[in-house]
Amino acid sequence: MNARDSRNKHAVVKGWAFTILMLVASPAVGQGWVTFNNKVTSRGLDAPIYGDFLGGTRIDGSDPLFRAALLGGSTNSIPAFIFGSRTNGPSSGEPVQGSLRLLADPSTGVTWAGFRTGTNAGYVNVGTEFVRDSGVGWSTLGLFQVVAWRGPYETWDSAYAAWQSGTDPSVLIGASNPLLLETAADPLNPSYPYLVGLKSFTLVAPVPEPGLFPLLSLGALVCAGFARRRNKRSS
Repeated sequence: MNARDSRNKHAVVKGWAFTILMLVASPAVGQGWVTFNNKVTSRGLDAPIYGDFLGGTRIDGSDPLFRAALLGGSTNSIPAFIFGSRTNGPSSGEPVQGSLRLLADPSTGVTWAGFRTGTNAGYVNVGTEFVRDSGVGWSTLGLFQVVAWRGPYETWDSAYAAWQSGTDPSVLIGASNPLLLETAADPLNPSYPYLVGLKSFTLVAPVPEPGLFPLLSLGALVCAGFARRRNKRSS
């Protein structure tokens, strides 16, 4: 081997060494990954999402306005809570948007997904974009939650705001039970954590703001008063 060939071989070896070093080092600067799916039979995960009530009609993807997403964050984050959406949570309380952030596919940036149809209705249609960047680091415990809504909204925040306003009764939202999961060890590890422990939930319609109830009650009293006056005049 002449000197030129030796230099070329050294350059190739050096290049491969640098590539391997970057792959090994990347987990230290990356973010842990999790799997977004609500049905993985081999892991005992089967949590369909319903559009009316638990055990009722599963959400069908033929309506493109039904969407779902995975939220995540540190273990001290506040999960979303929608009263009436799930049965394994608090039985009362005000709705909470939560502080968990919307997670995206690390390759495509996709966040929300539609639903499947037919016999697979109720399950998210993630296709090959089932990985989500948790934002909490590799091999790190994080808090995760599935949310779903009906409406032309790209984010959970905007869907929640539209629902909370109560101006459009066609807007529906719901949130699952929160899950504590450890993220994947590194991006080369195909065994990403699944949402084991996820429970089914349903979407709920908006309710009037608390301040509207006194106005509705006052309106009912006024109407009753007018009715009594008419009855007296006619007698």
